[in-house]
Amino acid sequence: MKSPATKEGLFRLKKCLPVVCIQFGVTPEQILGKSRLSKISNARHSLRYFMSLTNNLSLAEIGTLTNGDHSSVIHSIKVFEVYSNRETQFKEFKAFVNKDKKYKKQTSIIEIDKKLRALDSYTSLSLGGKVNFIKDFIEQNEI
Repeated sequence: MKSPATKEGLFRLKKCLPVVCIQFGVTPEQILGKSRLSKISNARHSLRYFMSLTNNLSLAEIGTLTNGDHSSVIHSIKVFEVYSNRETQFKEFKAFVNKDKKYKKQTSIIEIDKKLRALDSYTSLSLGGKVNFIKDFIEQNEI
């Protein structure tokens, strides 16, 4: 039985998929399909690696979101690590992912919402005050 996709997993997929598609020149349908063409499977390996950088998603959930299972995610991560040591496209993608704080330290909207709702100073604000509070919160936490 496949692991169910969470809101956080769907959010992460929505953020990662376009980045990988642009980098590798493939469509989301191709990545999430079953094609074994090297260009597409390389993009799929990269997507799974990228999604695994947050510790909030299980391998099973990443597999569910990318039409695989936990063992295919493990394989993809290993393949990505090997290729990133010798293939230019993988090296560049890994450097991009590790350099960009937005992707490396990305906190999901769900986590932000939980943190904000726990603060009395947030819940008592007007709508405009909440908008400014959120902007400040994001800047301080480098999200």
